[in-house]
Amino acid sequence: MRLARHTVLTRCLQLRCPNCGKSGILAGWFEFREACGTCPMTYTKEEGFILGTTSIGYVMHVV
Repeated sequence: MRLARHTVLTRCLQLRCPNCGKSGILAGWFEFREACGTCPMTYTKEEGFILGTTSIGYVMHVV
């Protein structure tokens, strides 16, 4: 199923599953669930996630 970018962005900002739109992707105040309970979507960090955010933060600090 192909979704429009604005639909995915809106669902993410509302803390809903970007794939099916159901709520409940948070397991706690600062913790995501591993997967959606309705559809087969998984919420895992990709390889290099920490390295990328650290690099961006370092560059912003230096500049």
